[in-house]
Amino acid sequence: MNVVDIYYNLVFVIPETILAVMGCLILLFGVFFDKKSNYLYILSQVTLFCTLFGLYFVYSNYLLIGDVRAYSLGHAVVIDPISLFLKSLIVLFTIIIFVYSEKYLRIVGLYDSQYFSLCLFSTLGMFVLVSCGNFLSLYLGMELLALPIYGLVGMSRSYKYCTEAALKYFVMGSVSSAILLFGISFIYGGSGELGLKSISVLIYSGALDNDVLTHVGVVLLCVGIAFKFGAIPFHMWVPDVYKGAPIPVVLFISTTPKLAAFGLLFRILYTTFHGLLHEWAGLFVVMGILSVSFGNLVAIAQSNIKRMLAYSTIAHVGFVFLAIAHACQDRFVFSLFYILIYSFSSLSIFGFVLLLGNSRAECENLSDFSGLFKVNPLVSLFILITLLSLAGIPPLVGFYAKFLVLKGLVDLTFYYVMFAALLFSVIGSFYYLRVIKLMFFDSSLNFNFGIHSSMSRLGTYILYLNSLFLLFFGLYPYPVLSICKALLVSSSRIFIF
Repeated sequence: MNVVDIYYNLVFVIPETILAVMGCLILLFGVFFDKKSNYLYILSQVTLFCTLFGLYFVYSNYLLIGDVRAYSLGHAVVIDPISLFLKSLIVLFTIIIFVYSEKYLRIVGLYDSQYFSLCLFSTLGMFVLVSCGNFLSLYLGMELLALPIYGLVGMSRSYKYCTEAALKYFVMGSVSSAILLFGISFIYGGSGELGLKSISVLIYSGALDNDVLTHVGVVLLCVGIAFKFGAIPFHMWVPDVYKGAPIPVVLFISTTPKLAAFGLLFRILYTTFHGLLHEWAGLFVVMGILSVSFGNLVAIAQSNIKRMLAYSTIAHVGFVFLAIAHACQDRFVFSLFYILIYSFSSLSIFGFVLLLGNSRAECENLSDFSGLFKVNPLVSLFILITLLSLAGIPPLVGFYAKFLVLKGLVDLTFYYVMFAALLFSVIGSFYYLRVIKLMFFDSSLNFNFGIHSSMSRLGTYILYLNSLFLLFFGLYPYPVLSICKALLVSSSRIFIF
């Protein structure tokens, strides 16, 4: 290995190194700093901004190579435009989540070095997952993402259901990890390779066409990934975790891991196993339509806002799966666009749930929204924008995201799937409209709204901008769609080329 190789091996993992080192230091500093001080929060934010700068430095060096992909640590880490973009978004979302939740964490007694360090470690796992170049780094990233979240879900003893939620999530997560590991072992047994590039070469050479172990392994791999998304029938953890975890943790779980999981899907399904499309495409169609139907129907019966949004998440994941049911480039553009829009919508709606909480209770029942417009019209209008976007009603950007997915199904002549997805999407708009009806047309106040008391002024302004983003890009979606297309074009070349 020459000096140039050593340099690039070190440079391409600078962001991961920053997160790992600072996560440990913040956990250590928590012993010495008073919980009432701002040092831990400031240090965490500085860490994330340094990580963003590190990503820019990696991108600058990536451009110097002039190839589709760059590799580090013996092809264990892959650097390409989509991985850098998703990492940047993950860091940006984490920064915003910290801004949203900083004041609320103090109110409910969760302001601790453990919260910040666990979030950083989970972010590190997402980085590894998005850039995985072999199955070892894939599994390492998956576990590094999940294990800190188990701790985050169960870290507060003042929440009634958090321990139960953490145990359920841990047990089901362990099962999904075992399934994922079985899939990896089957693929290794059939191909004799752990590197994604090497496996892709074997698939396109036809060497694995009749290998049963590899085909079974791909299916098990898809099942393990589907669990991380919370798709049907691997959704059991989602409602309990969303209901039982503190709202800042739910805010984190509902956004950044979805971006990392999409990066993994792209890395596995398109660039590696695209040659085995017939093995997994139908599976994603089935999981997609089941998620859309079941998620929307069950959400109607919920009276808890977090459980309702959990089943809403399942329904939105179904649309993502339908978008990648046939893994041509356009479908992945649509799914990337959809996951971006959903992540911003989720960041907005859970941010408002956090904003409406106070020191005595979270705003978690649907009845708690009754009469909100009379108390604070401005907040009600921004929540209205977010809910209409989630429901897919024009001119919000959520409508355009769903329209692209349905259009992709029509192009594939999946007419029955398209009609089913459209029908259940229309049915699902009921539970969003119910919240709107409670806010604007009911007069009873069952909740002591803590407007602006549980979020800083900066966080509130960012939350409003987050909602306006959904309106602006609904009227003019082409910049975001163009970015998605450019990323997929520059990153979608399969590994053998």
